[in-house]
Amino acid sequence: MKTENFYETKQLLNNLLAYMDEAVIATDINFHITHMNISAEILTGYTKETSIGKAVLDIVKLDAEESLSINSFLLKEKAKLLKNNIHLTTKNGEKKIINAIFTPLKDHKDHLFGFVGIIKTITEQKRMEKELLETNKNLLDMVEKLKEAQTQLIQKEKLAGIGQLAAGVAHEINNPLGFISSNFKVLSKYISVYQNVLSLYHSISNNPLLQTHPECNEILNKIINLEKEKDIEFIHEDIQGLLSDCHEGLTRVKDIVQGLRLFSRIDQLNEFEEYDLNEGIQTTLVVANNEIKYDAEVELNPGQIPLIPAMGNQINQVLLNIVINAAYAIRKKDLDDLGWIKIKTYKDENYVYMAIEDNGIGISEENIHKIFDPFFTTKPIGEGTGLGLGIAYDIIVNKHKGNIWVESTLGEGSIFYIQLPILQELILEEEV
Repeated sequence: MKTENFYETKQLLNNLLAYMDEAVIATDINFHITHMNISAEILTGYTKETSIGKAVLDIVKLDAEESLSINSFLLKEKAKLLKNNIHLTTKNGEKKIINAIFTPLKDHKDHLFGFVGIIKTITEQKRMEKELLETNKNLLDMVEKLKEAQTQLIQKEKLAGIGQLAAGVAHEINNPLGFISSNFKVLSKYISVYQNVLSLYHSISNNPLLQTHPECNEILNKIINLEKEKDIEFIHEDIQGLLSDCHEGLTRVKDIVQGLRLFSRIDQLNEFEEYDLNEGIQTTLVVANNEIKYDAEVELNPGQIPLIPAMGNQINQVLLNIVINAAYAIRKKDLDDLGWIKIKTYKDENYVYMAIEDNGIGISEENIHKIFDPFFTTKPIGEGTGLGLGIAYDIIVNKHKGNIWVESTLGEGSIFYIQLPILQELILEEEV
């Protein structure tokens, strides 16, 4: 009965081994093949009948280093060995990659009598890994294209900002130009009056005969009456004021244009140059005045800070975005009076700082960690793309190795902080 059970068990094991997906090769203690299943025949290209009794490494042709490593380990350690990514050559010369588990075989007295190896080909897996790498490469290419598209969107955002900027600047320039034009019209009339009066005076001064002529009194009376009628005395006093207003208007135009030039740094390439953060916010406020003046009063407290290495036009773009956002937040709060924006600069040993505080609507707790994410915006469709603060973060953190963060209480307001390195070396050390 025991013999029959043993025979049935052996048959069962043989059947299981025969149809396993993994290749199974059993050897004696000298690594000569005693058994191999169908999967092993398919894997190696050798049949079971021709392989029995042969050295396993004659059938499973591994690389020399791998063969030596496996043999020495099994003989020395007599323990299970797992080997990954072994290179095998089949009978017909085909190259395959396999994973193998080699296990010592021992009898009931713990005597070693052979080894069994379970081998699984991973050639297909490696092929799939290669395809995955190619897919990843294609995805990376797509990411690069998406970055290019994002860059184009950022450029559009910049152009939209420039358009908004240009409208504000045009409005600011039109105001002084309006009263300059009006004053010059009045000045033209005044000058015409002066010319008429002077013409009469000249007719007397240039003609000696008229000075003693009886009609001279008549002409002088006309002059006196004309001076009274046209209020020459007032004109004489007012003309200085008009000229002063014209000078002030022209100065404002000059300041606005100069502020715009400094703000945009047209003459500056995207390179690090000495930059005055205090001057940057002052010129930004000139440019943004039309966006702010109807909503908020600005309190500027510039500290004693050094010049820093920066791309001034890009820093100014960040300042403009934050200041206009502050004005927008105040506008949305719908205050009875003007809100306020408080700006201050200060420094420590390694950095200069700017704090821009407003008493606008504030930012909710759920949104405060998202505001620097590209395309995130709480503004209605058509009022914002969500790129402004994302660009600001990129400029301050990635390009200038500084930091930008915000503190806010919903319904009370927000404070944006900007931190920039004082020395170029700090930026270079970050990049190394």
